[in-house]
Amino acid sequence: MRRLRRRFPLLLVVAVSAATIAAFAAGAAGAAVPTLSVRASRSVGSAAVTASPTAADPVERARTLGFELVETRTARLWIADRERVHPAAVDSLDAFVDRAARLLGFSRAQRARLAQEKFDYLLCADPNEVAALSGRESEGVTLLEQGAIVTRWLPHDHEVVHLLVYRRLAPLPPVAEPFLQEGLASALGGRHDEDAAALQAEGERLLACGEVSLETLWGFPRFHALAGPAARSYPVAARFVAFLLDEGGPQRLLRLYRLLASGFEDVVLRPAGVVLQQIEGEYGRSWDALQADFAAWRAAHTPLRLSAAVAPRRSPDLVARDRGRSVALWRDADGSVIVRLAGGSGTPDGVILWGDVLPRGYRCGLLPAGVDPVGRRYALRVEPEGAELCDFALDRVLARHDAAHGPCGDPAEGMFDPRARTVTVRIPAALVRRTGPIGPLRLRAALALPSGE
Repeated sequence: MRRLRRRFPLLLVVAVSAATIAAFAAGAAGAAVPTLSVRASRSVGSAAVTASPTAADPVERARTLGFELVETRTARLWIADRERVHPAAVDSLDAFVDRAARLLGFSRAQRARLAQEKFDYLLCADPNEVAALSGRESEGVTLLEQGAIVTRWLPHDHEVVHLLVYRRLAPLPPVAEPFLQEGLASALGGRHDEDAAALQAEGERLLACGEVSLETLWGFPRFHALAGPAARSYPVAARFVAFLLDEGGPQRLLRLYRLLASGFEDVVLRPAGVVLQQIEGEYGRSWDALQADFAAWRAAHTPLRLSAAVAPRRSPDLVARDRGRSVALWRDADGSVIVRLAGGSGTPDGVILWGDVLPRGYRCGLLPAGVDPVGRRYALRVEPEGAELCDFALDRVLARHDAAHGPCGDPAEGMFDPRARTVTVRIPAALVRRTGPIGPLRLRAALALPSGE
C-alpha cells in the first residue's frame, strides 16, 4: 500500500553487481570491504560474516562510545540509546534464543552452554553506527567468529538464528548456500522489522501468484539478484525452508546446510543443478515429488495475514471515535476480531491503538524520528489500500495486507467499501492471542512522517 508503506521505513537491499560480489569475497578473505552499491534506499540488508575485517573490536568500540551494558540470561546487550529499548524487547531476546535452539535441535547440554557462553548484542542507534562498529553497511550484521551481533533492531531474531546455526555446526566453512542461510534465518526469525509470520505470508503470495519460482533461489548470484527493493528471495526461501524443517527435522536440514557450505568461490560458482541434486539426495525424493509435497504442505499451513471481512449485523463489542472517524470491533466465535473503520465525510484511514502504555520517552524504531506512537503498544493501521498490524514495543510488523503484500488480483480484496467509506479487516485468532485482548481502543488520525520525508 503506497501511502502506508511510505510512512514506515522501507527495507533496503543491495543490488547484486560485480562490486557486491567483490565485497562479499573481500569479507570472506579478511580483506578490506568496499562500500556496497545501494539502490536509492535508506539501508542495506542483513548479513552474516565470519569476521569484521575493517572495524576494530566492536565490543571495545561500543564500550568506548558509552554503550550501556545490560546482561540477560544468554546475551550481553550493549545499548546505544536506552530510550529505544522496551522491556518486552529485552525479555523476548532470551525467549527467542530458547525457542530457536530447540527448533534447531540443540541438546539440553548445548542449550545450557548458551547461557554460559553469552553472545554480545550491540544495539546501535542507526545504520551508520552499525557500519562504524561492524565494517558493514547494513541494518544488522552477525560477526560469527566474534560471537557478536551488531544491529539497529531489538529484537533482531534473524541475526540470532545466523549465530545459533554457526554455534550448532561449528567448525563450518565460511560461506553457506544463501537460500539455506537466509531462508532458515527468515523462516524462524523474520527479517529486520518484519515478523516471521508476515514474511511467510509474503512468500506464499509470491509463490501463489507465480512471481517467484523455487528454482530461481538456487545459487548465490540468482538468489541475491532477487534480493532487490522487494526482497523477493527471502520470503520465498523462508517458506520453502520452513517446509524442509517440518519435513525432515533439524538434523536433516542442517546436514544439507553443512554439505552446501564451502569457500566463497565454490558457493558463488556452484551450478544451480548441483544444489538441486543435493536437496534430492538428502531428502530421498525427486524434485517433482518434493514440489508435490511442498504444495500439499502449503495448503495445510496457511500463513497468518490480515484479510477482508463483512461486519456482523449485531451491535459491535467496542466503539471508538476521533475527528470524524469511528471504529467498531466485533469478537467472532473462532477467536478472530473484525474491525471496521469509517471515515465519516473523509477518507477512512486511521490508527487503532490498544495494549500496554509505552514508557514515557520511548522512541519506536519502527517509526521515523519525530513520529509519536501515541503511547500504546499495538496498532492496526488502516487505509483504503489495506492494513498492517504492528507491535511498537518489539519494533515489528506482525501482519499486513496491502497492494504489495495482498493476494493476487484486487489488492484490497473487498476491504474497502467506497460507497459506505469504510474499511473492514479481520485479525485472525492467532494474532489476537499474540497481542492479548483487543481493547479498550483508541483511535487516532493516520501517523504521518515528519515534513520532508
